[in-house]
Amino acid sequence: MFTESEKKALDILLGSNRISEEFFLYWNDAVNADGYSSKLLLMFAAIDALIKPPGGGARNTRLREPILGQNLSREICGPPPNGLRNRLVHGEYFSPIDVDDYVTRVHEKIVRYINDEILHDNLIEEGVTHPQRNFYDNVHTAGRWIQQIDDAWPLALKKRARKLRS
Repeated sequence: MFTESEKKALDILLGSNRISEEFFLYWNDAVNADGYSSKLLLMFAAIDALIKPPGGGARNTRLREPILGQNLSREICGPPPNGLRNRLVHGEYFSPIDVDDYVTRVHEKIVRYINDEILHDNLIEEGVTHPQRNFYDNVHTAGRWIQQIDDAWPLALKKRARKLRS
């Protein structure tokens, strides 16, 4: 379901030649990823696709800072040993300095950039709570039928409450 402003944003984005198709493919993969590091790495790939001219050419790495802001750009794309993107891509997992919710921060910056620089209007909602949430660690369904076959073992099913990760 789309609101009127979201439909307008979609129409503009689909007609725009400023964002490559790869950005949308990576962003879709990031939205559907359930692990934190995989989601973050896909978001970093989406940023790389966003700073690459549609139709090819070299990435304009100077665009990272206008998109992410100076501080977040330095935290993510800074030179080793500090840049989170470089550390994750090269096999170093999160460290004690990586305490921020980078997924939410990156999401907010991307949406703000698209609203400001592509749409020139606040058509995509920026104040979404947990914008990159998915169903990881929620109650899952198996899509199977369970049938009791022995009266000696009564089938008693109950829903187990699980705490959502924040």
